[in-house]
Amino acid sequence: MQIFGGSALTQQVKEGTTTTIEGIIGAIDPEVRGDAIRRRFLEFYATRGHKILPSSSLVPEDPTVLLTIAGMLQFKPIFLGQVPRKYPCATTTQKVVRTNDIENVGRTARHHTFFEMLGNFSFGDYFKRQAIAWAWELATSEYVAVDYLYHFFEPLRDLCFGA
Repeated sequence: MQIFGGSALTQQVKEGTTTTIEGIIGAIDPEVRGDAIRRRFLEFYATRGHKILPSSSLVPEDPTVLLTIAGMLQFKPIFLGQVPRKYPCATTTQKVVRTNDIENVGRTARHHTFFEMLGNFSFGDYFKRQAIAWAWELATSEYVAVDYLYHFFEPLRDLCFGA
């Protein structure tokens, strides 16, 4: 079941009547909640060999930051080579607190201070090519219809790549 991309939405995008965030939000299946989005994300990567790990503390052991500000923070010692990896790849839903742009909270709909980051991490097991392929597969098999993506981004093609 996809969250976005029903035939009515696809038709609206083709007609150019739904290209706003309000139109997209209106297409969300009301039965799909945050817990289902998290579960589907974690299960997708678990079936591809990722170890599902819990969210780490919002107050990290890392002395360089006051709060957990990114989903990858718990893996920083692995990436820096300070501790050996215990698994080749992992997936998480990490609770984070962002304060670097706190002055924008409340002014826009996209600035938040507390939220969850969904992440998949490779510790040398795979690289960009595989990460991109899996991200596309996840997006188009679980969340958004492929034809919706093409029609939503098609107007940007000429702008980005020239006519």
